[in-house]
Amino acid sequence: MGLIELGILSIAMQSGTPATRGIADIVLLGDAFSALPEAFLEGQRIMNSMGDVLRLYLTHQKSPESFLVFTSEPPCHHPHWR
Repeated sequence: MGLIELGILSIAMQSGTPATRGIADIVLLGDAFSALPEAFLEGQRIMNSMGDVLRLYLTHQKSPESFLVFTSEPPCHHPHWR
């Protein structure tokens, strides 16, 4: 197993070998390392947004259950609904 396969995130340069570019997570077009900080910030923004959406989804999924658990009366107590 090569070193690039052992890393958490593998980065290859555009001028690298086709095999290296094929297994890399990121390929630097034009061999520009200056693009990395902006790319990492964008990735962090995406991850934060995904976390926000997941928390919102889980909050909305939990609300009906907690309403039913903490309600003292049955939800259908009207005589015509039985």
